[in-house]
Amino acid sequence: MLNLPSAREIFALTLGLAASIFAPLTVAGSGQVFLIHTGDIHGHLVPRPNVRSDAVGGTEGGLARMYTLIQQIRSKARQGKVNRSLLINTGDTLQGSGEALFTRGQAMIDVLNLFKLDAHAPGNWDFLYGTARFEEVFKGTNERAPLAPWNALASNLYYTKQFDDATECGITGKDAHGTIRKLKRVLPPYAIKRLGEVKVGLLGFTTARAVAALGPKVTAGYEFTDAEIELPCYVDLLRNREKVDLLVMISELELSKDIKLVEVNSGVDVVLNSDMHEKTTRPIIVRHASAPSTLLFEEGQDGTMLGELQLDVKGGKIADWKWTPHIISAAIKEDKGIVAKVTEVRKPFLKGSFVPGQSVTVGGNTSTLLHPVDEVIAYSQVSLHRSNFVDEDMPAVVEGSSHDLIADAMRWAAGTDAATLRGFRYGTHIPAGQPITMEDIYHLNPCSHPLNNS
Repeated sequence: MLNLPSAREIFALTLGLAASIFAPLTVAGSGQVFLIHTGDIHGHLVPRPNVRSDAVGGTEGGLARMYTLIQQIRSKARQGKVNRSLLINTGDTLQGSGEALFTRGQAMIDVLNLFKLDAHAPGNWDFLYGTARFEEVFKGTNERAPLAPWNALASNLYYTKQFDDATECGITGKDAHGTIRKLKRVLPPYAIKRLGEVKVGLLGFTTARAVAALGPKVTAGYEFTDAEIELPCYVDLLRNREKVDLLVMISELELSKDIKLVEVNSGVDVVLNSDMHEKTTRPIIVRHASAPSTLLFEEGQDGTMLGELQLDVKGGKIADWKWTPHIISAAIKEDKGIVAKVTEVRKPFLKGSFVPGQSVTVGGNTSTLLHPVDEVIAYSQVSLHRSNFVDEDMPAVVEGSSHDLIADAMRWAAGTDAATLRGFRYGTHIPAGQPITMEDIYHLNPCSHPLNNS
């Protein structure tokens, strides 16, 4: 006997077919996207000299100049009411100057909050003031919003003793009973942004070397990974579940590490990187045999450079791109509102309005500021910097005159015949014949100084 469907079953089947036919399809997006990238600002609020061979004349950097340029790009990117730009900051931001140190980063937060950042990848030095301060700044505590609402992302940052069995693409640890469980993340791993029709996935990575760089005290309770587990998993998740058109990795893992990561893990369109203060005047391109290429960028140091990447996306793929590396030069007019805020946060640190006795405790060590940061303490007959290029002076060696100065000071203080320090581009530039101020010392070595307590 033939079993025919009932009228109710026919009606339900008809509705199901209609729903499947008219259900919204996932359509790949098309349009222009502007990525505006800053990185490794390192507490620099105002312009500084450049004594390297790539100097453009006058001073470089300064947040008031940077903001002017950002607003110009944003204006160019806007199409009617559609925002097509994202402002992304990566790397060490809350450390690198006396003003940053003695406010535990608040001086930088107060100014950069005016920039309306869309995303941030924390750097190793952003953990300097301890994990409680880190969460107060970037995560929010006790139902309070983060002091820096920059949409901080870090897929490779976990609590060592907190667990969340819903964690995706993560690592595991043992709980108090010895049971293997998934570690809980401190910050969100990624964010999705819509720019017109284009769906952009932002995948964040913080440093992998915070404990080695800063010590176990200020990073206690946190665990950092090298992203080798998280990256391929999240590429798959963002591409296949979230269906992003554009996948942007924002990272403080070091440029060389990111190159290696994307060489073996295709699917990332763009890497905006920080950490080693490399200056990519043209992009590094990693080509894949059966997938689109990956573009990598880094913006030097101290807020002296800003990257502008214009992408033409068609059908969910990059059809064309244009990269513009902007040097933040004296030719850029300062934004008056940012100038006012920078003046406000710097006022307690300068002669005439200096507030003595400001203290900060880092890793159990307390330092007190007894001198205004613009006080002159010495002069140099040679230009000082710690940021040469490896094809100049000493091939393949990162060294500068400030390296020599610091190493000689260490040798003198210790009474030794030799002293060494890491060859790393870091700190301010001081032209020959110009005074050396306390501010310069904090830019070169932003931690406690014996001068403060003398």
